[in-house]
Amino acid sequence: ISHFSRSKRLMVDVKKEELKSGSKYNRKALEDVMKRRYIISQSFQLYAGIGGLYDYGPVGCALKANVEALWRNHYVLEEEMLEFDGTCLTPACVLKASGHVDKFADLMVKDTKTGTCYRADKYLAEFLNKILEKKKKLKPEEIKEYSSVIEKVDSYTKEELTALYKKYEVKSEQGNPLSDPTEFNLIFETQIGPQGGSRGFLRPETAQGIFVNFKKLLEYNNGRMPFAAAQTGLGFRNEISPRSGLLRVREFAMAEIEPVSYTHLTLPTILLVQISVVAVSLKK
Repeated sequence: ISHFSRSKRLMVDVKKEELKSGSKYNRKALEDVMKRRYIISQSFQLYAGIGGLYDYGPVGCALKANVEALWRNHYVLEEEMLEFDGTCLTPACVLKASGHVDKFADLMVKDTKTGTCYRADKYLAEFLNKILEKKKKLKPEEIKEYSSVIEKVDSYTKEELTALYKKYEVKSEQGNPLSDPTEFNLIFETQIGPQGGSRGFLRPETAQGIFVNFKKLLEYNNGRMPFAAAQTGLGFRNEISPRSGLLRVREFAMAEIEPVSYTHLTLPTILLVQISVVAVSLKK
């Protein structure tokens, strides 16, 4: 836990330094290159496309396969974790027990005139960032206040976000009034079987399959503790307003490990390693 806490503090410090220096990569330019070279493409583009869904072209498939192979070689082969592959379709009783049915939600605001929906915390951050871009019109204390709100935006409660929306008089992209933040459950629901008597969901994460098979995994490991299970597969989340490229989508590949009293022997040696993944030219 101390290693993860130290890593999180480091990432926060790095983000602060980037904000101070104004150094950040041009995500739009990177995404344009990826789409132009058919590394990725918006799904069903022939029929106007659907937000938050992407297809991988030949190069994208190769990159994705390489990342998954590296992940599997490290965690399954080198760290000797137990590999597991569960189904995407999950009975409602499982996600009810885990709390997802009742609590797996984001806060949403809606344009009262057009009906356009936004994720409340992300849209507030975008709204304040646009104001910060006009620093010449702001006082130092206002800049400090807005920056503080942006930094903590994903930790606010519904009541706190409601107060902030009113305080800053946040409007929609069309300048229309917005509703108060309300909860929106992100799980895709379906019915299992033709009679419709069995409620199900597309899994929002891969962990539940590992948890419900814990006893079988323990038996496979001859009852020995500690051990860890590893799984790759698809996850599904009905995102309110997916517009961050591959960073926030409605169907995505996940790679997850679930350690049981397990210590990663190699973790301290790689935890704080920073890897360059964007060309310098794209930062300009």
